[in-house]
Amino acid sequence: AIKEDCPQCSITVTGGTEVGHSSHDPGTPIVDLRDDQNTANFLREHGSEYGVVNVLEESDHLHVQFQ
Repeated sequence: AIKEDCPQCSITVTGGTEVGHSSHDPGTPIVDLRDDQNTANFLREHGSEYGVVNVLEESDHLHVQFQ
């Protein structure tokens, strides 16, 4: 699990498939995570091991896309 492999990461899901997102509708494998530099760095470096295909830093959150 990411939290076990990156204890310094702060992982909090702040959004997902709720109404109002133009890029991730229900069924789309994208979630928003609270902005955390440790998490962003870890997912960029090791994300493919967890099915992450893209990490985008938005102004106030991380936009994480899974396979």
